[in-house]
Amino acid sequence: MAVIISNDRRTELARKVAQVMPGKLKDNVVTYFAQSGSGAVETAIKFVRKITGRSQIAAFHGAYHGVWCGSNSLTTGDQYRKGYGPFMSGVVHLPYPYCYRCCFGLTYPSCELQCAKYVDYVLNTPYTGADDVRAVIIEAQQGEGGYVPPPPGALEMCGGRGLMIGIEMVEDKETREPLNGDVMGRIIMGMLNRGMLMVPCGRFGNVFRFMPPLVLTREHAAKAVDILIEACKDV
Repeated sequence: MAVIISNDRRTELARKVAQVMPGKLKDNVVTYFAQSGSGAVETAIKFVRKITGRSQIAAFHGAYHGVWCGSNSLTTGDQYRKGYGPFMSGVVHLPYPYCYRCCFGLTYPSCELQCAKYVDYVLNTPYTGADDVRAVIIEAQQGEGGYVPPPPGALEMCGGRGLMIGIEMVEDKETREPLNGDVMGRIIMGMLNRGMLMVPCGRFGNVFRFMPPLVLTREHAAKAVDILIEACKDV
């Protein structure tokens, strides 16, 4: 026997979510409360299959959408994929607007958002293989992929950096070669020994990610910066 537990607050929140959705989605969405991001994505995959009757989902390079069956197929990190295949079929991966490491070798804003134009080309041009896309899933700012914010104009609906700061560590500013993993490890241990826990992220594991709670004090922020600088000087 299945028992569905709900309450007035949940219903009220669902209505508010529907009211703030953009464009034609306003008051025209299905709201489902899950226990995790993976669960939410799995639910979205299931709903969109049923609603559209189509077979493909477009996701982006550097994506992290979860580690369950369908959601793991959308995620691109090697550490999440190795040994877990084969994955859900019908996933089309496209380049995320990562200006510092542009896959087209261009520079913003003279690039005229070539990455966005390429996505439009793949999704709207015959013979690209993306001929049955039912949904596009994208992070407004990539987290696990390197705390990468999209450039202005790429995702107009996004306002959603918050207090998320990524520092990409490189061997050389000109070549942008990622900092050696051993050196990254020594810096991280130096921070830990000073009382600060840091978990790196990014395609090459060379991005320090800062996502403190909004109750962060100015004193704590200054202390964190001092710890990072001291740890870097030690190596």
